Amino acid sequence: MYVITALPLYDAGSDQVEFFVASEDRALLERRYFRAGQGRPYRTIESPREYMQTVRGSVLPTRVIVNDLDRGAVAVAHIRHIPIADDLDDGMFTLSRFRAPELRIPNP
Repeated sequence: MYVITALPLYDAGSDQVEFFVASEDRALLERRYFRAGQGRPYRTIESPREYMQTVRGSVLPTRVIVNDLDRGAVAVAHIRHIPIADDLDDGMFTLSRFRAPELRIPNP
């Protein structure tokens, strides 16, 4: 299991996000959202392993569970169809592309 911690470069509503990624197939299993100074997440998003589907070599969720821990609310999304464009250029998702000036989000 990989745990990737992300810190936003601009006001994104969260001060830190942790991504839990399966090491064997890189499935995104969980995200945890934190506010500054809080030791616990205020929101989690889970994608249970038993509801994953492989589409064109990528492991994608067919069920997503959003837990709003501040409000005590839970929302469950069931994904029935995952359309993937055959002509989608994978090159657009490279690290160098995300660093391209035209894709940067300016600070407010």
